Amino acid sequence: MKVSKFDKIWLSVPELIDWDKAVGFKYALSKDSPRYYDVRIADFVETLGAKEIDKAILLRRKIFAVDRDDLPVIDRPAYCYIYAELAYQSKTYLLNNGKWFCEHDLRGAFGRRSRKRAFG
Repeated sequence: MKVSKFDKIWLSVPELIDWDKAVGFKYALSKDSPRYYDVRIADFVETLGAKEIDKAILLRRKIFAVDRDDLPVIDRPAYCYIYAELAYQSKTYLLNNGKWFCEHDLRGAFGRRSRKRAFG
């Protein structure tokens, strides 16, 4: 993935967070690493210093929800924070919490489930 293409890619917290404990996020646990109050793809990518990013990097690097003392409350691979909607060969693919879905397949599955519920 080229670093500058983020129009349909964003970060979102992949699980519920106890906001009484967590006060922000860090992309590294060093003392000098800044704390952010939200996860943003541009901020994360800036900390990588890479021109291209691949899945291996995203699985290796963690994003930390931290408490007031910058101690981790949650640490998950960055890949789990990435949400995306990408078009490829006339289909739309969705990345949600580390899992890929094809919009066409989802539409069919939800349609079948909805029809089954409605018509028994």
